[in-house]
Amino acid sequence: PLMVMAPAPRPPGAQQPAVPAYARPAASALRKGDTVHMVRVILRSTGDALRDKLRLRRVYGVLFSYPGEDRFAFQIFERERGYLVEFPNFTTGVCPELLERLRFIVGDENVVVEPLTFQ
Repeated sequence: PLMVMAPAPRPPGAQQPAVPAYARPAASALRKGDTVHMVRVILRSTGDALRDKLRLRRVYGVLFSYPGEDRFAFQIFERERGYLVEFPNFTTGVCPELLERLRFIVGDENVVVEPLTFQ
């Protein structure tokens, strides 16, 4: 049988533990007038599954290595189908260096940056 243990009770007056940055929604850290962007990386199949997987991991690693409040998604095309894969729990920080590295991996036309509006 699987046993689930409840967390230990906090002593009176103890502070609530901080929520890690990756678990907070991006909008919570924004000030009025700040802009959040969506970075959409378009990936097309090369026909070599291993090469495609390594390229996808490399792009993900680059996006993850630039901390910030911007969102990102992969638009993947393979076998005459398209998929949009968003990462709502992870963020990146758009900057010229990030965009340069992404464009080097996937090409200029395959990196799209759009402003996001939260309502």
